[in-house]
Amino acid sequence: MCEARIQGEAVEGQDRPAKARKMRKGLEPIWKALFFCFWHSDKAHVQAELAERLAALLPLMSAEGALLYFKVFAKTMQREWFGIDKLRLDKFMMLVRKFMHQLFVHLQEGGWDSETTASYCAFLSEEVFLMSDREPSAGFSLHLADIAITELCAACNDAGPVPRDALEALLEPFCIAAARTKRPALLARLQDGVFGELLQIGSTGALANLDMRTVAARLFDLGAEPEVKARNREVLYALSKLFQRAETKRQKKLAGLPTPVAAGPAGQGVSTPVSAPGAAARLTESQRKKQVKFQMKNNLYFEKGGPVPPAEVRTPPTAKPKGSALKKTSSVASRPKSPRMASVELPKRKAKAALFF
Repeated sequence: MCEARIQGEAVEGQDRPAKARKMRKGLEPIWKALFFCFWHSDKAHVQAELAERLAALLPLMSAEGALLYFKVFAKTMQREWFGIDKLRLDKFMMLVRKFMHQLFVHLQEGGWDSETTASYCAFLSEEVFLMSDREPSAGFSLHLADIAITELCAACNDAGPVPRDALEALLEPFCIAAARTKRPALLARLQDGVFGELLQIGSTGALANLDMRTVAARLFDLGAEPEVKARNREVLYALSKLFQRAETKRQKKLAGLPTPVAAGPAGQGVSTPVSAPGAAARLTESQRKKQVKFQMKNNLYFEKGGPVPPAEVRTPPTAKPKGSALKKTSSVASRPKSPRMASVELPKRKAKAALFF
């Protein structure tokens, strides 16, 4: 009985890929029908409701069913995207955005399972971003690069930060696509829509566990591969340097923050600022000069018609009288010559002779 059970499980394991292919072939015509159903949907509220219903099915399915459902959806969008006219493009972009949102909700509800996350990331890398180089239109990939980080933050901000391992797995398809894509448009969109968005948001909210040094090292390693093109290598190295600088700036900012307020002896809060050891010694001369603070009480301001400033006060050029104000009746005397220039006689300008024709 035990041997029969083991043999049955082995046969079932061998038939599982065949069953998945059969289910995928059966789901492809269904998704084509759903595509044209959404194509003919009119009115904004009807389109939004239909897109929400189609995307909301993803978290309700099992792990294998949800993966298959998303794969067939993505391949249908990739195949039909070239034929979408500009009047219907907005609603299909909304549909893709809602699917990405529900995908991150599904992964978050599943506890960011490593195998499930790796399956989605491998599909996006191999069959979406890299496959777009051989497709007639890369619009679907460009749109995914635009909304991925935004929807990740929108879906997971309330549930807490994404684990570090899951974040690295989610960013891996974009890193590989930036290293291997042959489309300049996709490379530019990845640079701005994914990595630029990460640099702008920083390690906050859902991205609180983002290690920018790890991202910088991964981009640098991909750029150092010999098969990477020169254009991609230049972008990868530039992004790696930006992430390295951002992490260094964040560490310096954290080192200069004050500690939380602690309770004093009488119950009053006492704040003790934290300073890095030897921070003052590491400041350069230019940094010390930049730390000068200006206050309005130290600035002199003279109103027009007010008392004459003392002679030892150096007034700005705009406070000096000009033109007809330089008369003997003026209350402000002209600026006296310095002792060094008193004995020096300046040469007089020669008057130009007038020419008459």
